[in-house]
Amino acid sequence: MKKLALLTLFFVTLPAAFGEVSTRVCEADGKTPFDGRDIMVGTRLTIIVSSDSNSADPYPVDLIIEEENRNYGFLFGARAFDEAGTESFLYCWEDDQYQAISFQTGEDAVAGDWFIADYEATDIGDCDVAFYDYFSFAYNISFRHVRTRDFDGSIKVDFTDFTVLASYWQDQDCNAPNWCEGTDLDVDGDVDLNDLTLFIDYWLEVTRCNACIRDFNKDGEINFIDFTILTSHWLTTDCICPGWCQGTDIDTDGDVDFIDFALFGNYWLE
Repeated sequence: MKKLALLTLFFVTLPAAFGEVSTRVCEADGKTPFDGRDIMVGTRLTIIVSSDSNSADPYPVDLIIEEENRNYGFLFGARAFDEAGTESFLYCWEDDQYQAISFQTGEDAVAGDWFIADYEATDIGDCDVAFYDYFSFAYNISFRHVRTRDFDGSIKVDFTDFTVLASYWQDQDCNAPNWCEGTDLDVDGDVDLNDLTLFIDYWLEVTRCNACIRDFNKDGEINFIDFTILTSHWLTTDCICPGWCQGTDIDTDGDVDFIDFALFGNYWLE
């Protein structure tokens, strides 16, 4: 199997008796438990890999979006917690069948949260993220994506988006692909009470946590510590997935430059 051959190239491990390794899904902040709702296109969540036991040997796990599921979701922004061990390892890879992030603990891994990865809904439809535990398929983490209610792209469903919907109220000539700027949420050709109900279901929802991305040391505040981390990677030109130079390559274009500095400064002291 192509996947197994690729992973074996990067991870050489010995079988070992082990406790339960599992995943949980949280909101973009990595802390608030995800409630299992349908999520809007553009919404970001986090998937956390945890263990209830210490590790005596390096332990591999994978998050993989396979085949047609790649049309609907994307994995990125992976990082390791201290509990994963001092020699923990992360690797992003992609081919014509898979988009994946593979993880491996260090020999000194301890029980707790090991790894975290960001997930983004990229299109309308259902998406399964396969979780592989020690090279074996364990289960799918399933998401259902619906049309965004964030019509103005501000990352929050608010009065501005309501104004957009109101401007098309009772229009009866909505068509693909625009569907009256997306306000015809049930895509039946008109903007009516059904669309208003679908809109209200996501009132004041935030699709992603931009401030979280700038909190490089994950202490809950964007401050001089994060600024110091950014400057330590200043003008680096070889940032790659999953680390992206400790997250300082905010626009993930491979380097840390004035664009990243501007994106960082927008959330100073949040």
